[in-house]
Amino acid sequence: MHNKKILGLKYSLVLLAANMFFAQGANADSLTPDNINKTVKITKSISINRTVTLDATPELKVDVLFLSDNTGSMGSAITNVQNNATTLLNNLVTTYGDIEIGVAHYFSDPAEGDPSGYGAGYYHLLEPVAGGNQADAIAAINNWVAPPGYGYDWPEANLFALHQAATSGDSTASGIATNYDTQWRADAQKVIVWFGDAPSHTSTVDVPETIQALQDENIKVVAINILSSEQVGNNSTTLDNNGDQASVIASQTGGIYEDVYPNSLATKIEQLVDQVIKPSSLSFTTVGDTSGLTIDFVCTDSLGCSDVLGGESRDFRMDITGIIDGIYEFETLVQGASGAVGDDKVTVIGHVYAD
Repeated sequence: MHNKKILGLKYSLVLLAANMFFAQGANADSLTPDNINKTVKITKSISINRTVTLDATPELKVDVLFLSDNTGSMGSAITNVQNNATTLLNNLVTTYGDIEIGVAHYFSDPAEGDPSGYGAGYYHLLEPVAGGNQADAIAAINNWVAPPGYGYDWPEANLFALHQAATSGDSTASGIATNYDTQWRADAQKVIVWFGDAPSHTSTVDVPETIQALQDENIKVVAINILSSEQVGNNSTTLDNNGDQASVIASQTGGIYEDVYPNSLATKIEQLVDQVIKPSSLSFTTVGDTSGLTIDFVCTDSLGCSDVLGGESRDFRMDITGIIDGIYEFETLVQGASGAVGDDKVTVIGHVYAD
């Protein structure tokens, strides 16, 4: 039997590089058991069952813009979000530690008449995504208002607002711009939480142009149709306009579309944001001396090892086969869970003799 010695400096540099590669933030995830010390005979195998648990705070940057129809029929939905804004934002900050929140609203579309030729009368960015704080976002939400009777005809400025939010106020193909800088962070996951109860005009900006603007900035759209008595039996009055607006935009941007009653809007927003924020996909590797071993990883969890949210756990198995006698020390790393590191040692005993 002989020992496999690892040069300290070389090993340290390799491990440092691996940790830099796999780390996505603070090392708060965990692996159970976090170390193994096993013996195996040459050509024989052992299996080790382990569990990786993600910290409750996913280690990624998230930018969220709340975009609300502020025309007259939206009063109940706006009140629900305002009454629950502090709890909603507290929960989002707790779930997604590195999160920035912006707030905007929209009214009638420029197609309904814009004497100035300037779109700012129809879409307003009340609080940019980056640069402010939670109190600023809550104050902006509290500035939402739905004046009774305001909105002219039923369709509103939905598409124009989405385009301006995505492009930071750039001009539409029809030549209307607001120049509002949304201040998206380049390295963040971007989500627009959009809710309203009416379809959009399409002459200022149409659905394909809106989708392209959102896709260009990698923005996911959570589209929420606010259910109302006016919509019963008439799908053309909804945010989705007979299935060719909001649901298409959500689908084409990797988001989600859902019908929600006003009194449950704030709770539903939190649930839907959780669904569209990119979860972790876990994979497994080793760093160190495994030269006398073969190691295979198998995800054994019934839920699989993809789409893992913060606070969840997944089971996997290490199948280790001894190839050359020796003592092998290495670390097991879980990609997608930066703090889940196992300090492992496997001793291989016995010799293989020729016939």
